[in-house]
Amino acid sequence: MDDVELYQEGMSDYDCSTLLSKYRKDGQSQKGTALYASLPADIKIGKYTSRSYLWYLYDMLKPCENEIEGKQLMQEIFNMPAIEGNSMFAINAIGLAKKKLKSENKLRFMSDEMQLQLMGYVDFESISKEEYEKGTWSKYEVMQYDYVKLLLNTGNLDQCIERCTVAINSSSEIYKNKPHFFSKRGEAYEIKKEYQLALENYIEHNKYKDEWYVYSCMAEIYEKLQDQRAALFCTFLALCKRKDQKDFQMLVKVFKKLSILFEQNGFREAAHDAATMNYSTRQANGWKISSDDVKYINQNKLEIIENAEELQNFYKKTKVSWVQIIKSGYLSEKVGVVDRLNPDKKSGFIKVANKNYYFKYDDFMGNKNKLQVGDKVLVSIRPGFDGKRKIDNEVIEIAFPF
Repeated sequence: MDDVELYQEGMSDYDCSTLLSKYRKDGQSQKGTALYASLPADIKIGKYTSRSYLWYLYDMLKPCENEIEGKQLMQEIFNMPAIEGNSMFAINAIGLAKKKLKSENKLRFMSDEMQLQLMGYVDFESISKEEYEKGTWSKYEVMQYDYVKLLLNTGNLDQCIERCTVAINSSSEIYKNKPHFFSKRGEAYEIKKEYQLALENYIEHNKYKDEWYVYSCMAEIYEKLQDQRAALFCTFLALCKRKDQKDFQMLVKVFKKLSILFEQNGFREAAHDAATMNYSTRQANGWKISSDDVKYINQNKLEIIENAEELQNFYKKTKVSWVQIIKSGYLSEKVGVVDRLNPDKKSGFIKVANKNYYFKYDDFMGNKNKLQVGDKVLVSIRPGFDGKRKIDNEVIEIAFPF
């Protein structure tokens, strides 16, 4: 490095930046680092020089596999004046930190506080529609969603609500995951104990994307509002709409909640069966049964089913009895008739009081192969959204054989 050009009196911020960029372009990063070290403090923090040197720091961070060194480099990046208020530099820093966290070694280079501040520099609203059309928008939307999750997890509830509202009210169509911003805003309102607003946001989420875990969130809200009947119905919907039955941790959570709510609603046998499913599923998946659990099992005379096939058969039988409870107690007056079945056997329309409602086969709680036009069904109707016509619409939430 004998030929490295160090700082000389009279060199401007722009001159130093140009030389740094040249060294980096030529693959001579060591010369660039040496040049930067020789600069006076006022040039180091200059508009152009600090920007050019940021790229050197990014280059050093990319191959770094030492967490202490990585954190030091990230802190240096964070302290560079050029990064403040700069979307591009902030995005690069966050992206590098995320890659390290997702790597095999799970390296954590960035604190939540640092990430929050950098996220605040990203001007999500200025991302052009051209970028969306080029297919590069998704990373920004994921980052925006990460931002609201981080705001929520760090207790910045009002900021979380504000950012979610920006995403929801965006005039462009780039926010494909709009329903998830509704649910995060709902979570923030729930923590603030503004339960009615939380419920409204969860319902809005399901208008766009009908998902089991949102029903679980709604059930918790109804419990806090002391509406045990609605809480039971939403918990049952969460169970029915859960597609991945292999996720036993979520299953036992739903079974436990059903056990409590069936008991509170006066269905003791159903509560007993739900508790049996809860503890049997836990044991079948190697989840430790505590001494308090053993005490509860003995007091309630629960029989733990250890055989996987027997447990599956018990669940099928039990679910049939739960369906009867929901049918008789919640949908007895909502009778419809199957009006049309699409050839793909995945969806159709049910007529209720001279109006047709769209439904998915997955939401029919009977023998789908035997379902025919003209069959009577009991239904629950929820607010929905017609993506093709871009209008609000009502759809079938769940349907049972009459």
